[in-house]
Amino acid sequence: MALTCWRCNRHKGTDLGSYDPETGEFSFLFNPRKQKWSEHFVSEEADIDGLTPEGRTTVKLLQLNGDERLSERKRFRDRYFELNNLSYSAWVPIQNQTRSLSCSTAIAC
Repeated sequence: MALTCWRCNRHKGTDLGSYDPETGEFSFLFNPRKQKWSEHFVSEEADIDGLTPEGRTTVKLLQLNGDERLSERKRFRDRYFELNNLSYSAWVPIQNQTRSLSCSTAIAC
């Protein structure tokens, strides 16, 4: 069992996979216990983009780029900058390192 936020859990339900929005082929969802976040996702600003069938399917099924989630990630990023006196250039490496902590997308997924 892996920790997940209530939103991811609600959207995932009992599904283990779905259809890749790019190819239309069935794909399993990203598995945070067996796969590396950085191999399946990339994040620019607040958006999360899937790089692989598993990544794209996960982004779509879990609705990772919904308005509320984008807003949460932006607020988290802004607060992180404020607390650590950082600029955006410091965000991406930190963001990518923390992605495997809990939910399939960790920071305000």
